[in-house]
Amino acid sequence: MKVYQLLYSTGTQTGSVVCNDNHTVTITIMNVIDIGEFSESDWRINDKEECEPTFSGQTVTYTNLPVGNCSSMSEERDNDILYVFKIRVLPTGSNPIQAVDHMFDASCVYVNNDTVTANFVPLITRGDNDTGRISLDGAVVRGIASHQRGSGLI
Repeated sequence: MKVYQLLYSTGTQTGSVVCNDNHTVTITIMNVIDIGEFSESDWRINDKEECEPTFSGQTVTYTNLPVGNCSSMSEERDNDILYVFKIRVLPTGSNPIQAVDHMFDASCVYVNNDTVTANFVPLITRGDNDTGRISLDGAVVRGIASHQRGSGLI
C-alpha cells in the first residue's frame, strides 16, 4: 500500500511524493527545464550517494529511498513519526537565493494507526530576496493525501 498525491504545480514544474508503508519514498519532479545544467549528484539529498535521483528527460526521480537513511530530519512524536526530505539544488553563483533555484520539502508522516500522509512543498523566493529568507508560494499546495494501510485504496 502507498500514499500518492500530486501536490503542486507552478505553471511548468509539477511534483509528487509517494510514501510507501514499507518506509520508502518516491519523489518525482517533472518539467525541470534546466536539468542539463546539473548532474544527478547535484540533486542528492543530504549529499548521500544512496539518496541520489535519476534523470529522464526533464524529470528528476528519487525511487524507493529508505526514509531512515535519506530523510533530512525525522521527529518521533506521540502518535506518529515525521520524515522530511529537503531537496536543495542551487546553480553555481546562486547567492543570494535566486528564483531559478530548485528547493523543495517533501514529507511522510507514519501514524500509529496505520495511516500514512504525504506532503510536497516547493520553496521559492518573492522578488529580490536579499534577506536570504525562503518563502512559500501559497498558491501551489494542492492538498495532502492519506491512506490507511490494509484498506486497498490508493
